[in-house]
Amino acid sequence: MAQQFAADVAIGSQGRLVQLLTKLGATHVQRVELGFVVWTGTEEQLAVVKRCRGVRAVWPVTRGEVETMMNPASAGRSITVGETVRVIRGGLGLVGQITELAHGKATMLTSFFGRPTEIEIAIADAEVVPLPEAWR
Repeated sequence: MAQQFAADVAIGSQGRLVQLLTKLGATHVQRVELGFVVWTGTEEQLAVVKRCRGVRAVWPVTRGEVETMMNPASAGRSITVGETVRVIRGGLGLVGQITELAHGKATMLTSFFGRPTEIEIAIADAEVVPLPEAWR
């Protein structure tokens, strides 16, 4: 019975995994976000994918979860311009303030080596940092 699965994949290994899944006969193979691949397949394919180099984790997903992964802006995140956010995905763990929002992406003002720097992040990669009322 075919089921949908998602895999957390190291950057640079996504193309290799997509090719492997295509060879194994998986259907609806898609790169969703940076580091994630979604496909419809069987338990036998799942066992092979778990052993593939660069695959960190594999789990079954529902259609709703796939839609949320494909459109992070629909995930119900309520981030607005001016809020302080923390980047929760990636190695830097940056904290900064949102300056622009557009199409599931945000521009964040943060500090690198004491200099103000604007970076673009995916809204799905950020969480609002709760600040005390006196600091706002």
